[in-house]
Amino acid sequence: MYPQNELERMRIERIQFLETRVANLEKENATLKAALTHQTIEAERTYRDNIQKFDQLSRQVWEVVAHLNKIWVRPATYDEIVRSFQRQYPNVAKGETICRRVREMVEQGWMETPERGSFIIIKKPNP
Repeated sequence: MYPQNELERMRIERIQFLETRVANLEKENATLKAALTHQTIEAERTYRDNIQKFDQLSRQVWEVVAHLNKIWVRPATYDEIVRSFQRQYPNVAKGETICRRVREMVEQGWMETPERGSFIIIKKPNP
């Protein structure tokens, strides 16, 4: 028999292996689906490629947060903002970029955070 620590270590290694395998299979699946539907997979853009889109992106993120605040009559969370944004504007930005824009807009005074991780609009950004 193996000692308890050894069993735990083996299980952790197995879980990590399986998580890696699942991630690779999901990536392969997406590639194959794109090939079957004759879609091209865009290469990830760098920060410099996206810098011109940031003003437009800020406005779109602000509009999504404003919409969520209006519908739910409460502050919106990061997850809600990201899901709603990606539903409304598919393939425009990743969740990490959207969250970064939300934080920047809070710093610039366009939004306010009544509690950690939730956001409400204050004023409309300049065009």
